[in-house]
Amino acid sequence: MTDVRHQKHYESQTIQPIMYLQSALTPEEFKGFLKGNIIKYLSRAEQKNGVEDYMKASSYAQWLEEFTKNGKIDL
Repeated sequence: MTDVRHQKHYESQTIQPIMYLQSALTPEEFKGFLKGNIIKYLSRAEQKNGVEDYMKASSYAQWLEEFTKNGKIDL
């Protein structure tokens, strides 16, 4: 997997889940969701998907940074 931010099984949907969550959650809830996923992927990486999970954690960290700076993320 080379691009964890653009996966076919999400891009084929009318709205990607990350974008739906951004619109449905409060800013605090959305930040919590992003932080939770960072923790999840870092915690399981060595036991599950290794580098792929580190890449996913990095993507969520980038989204968290973008959301904190701009109040939204763009895909």
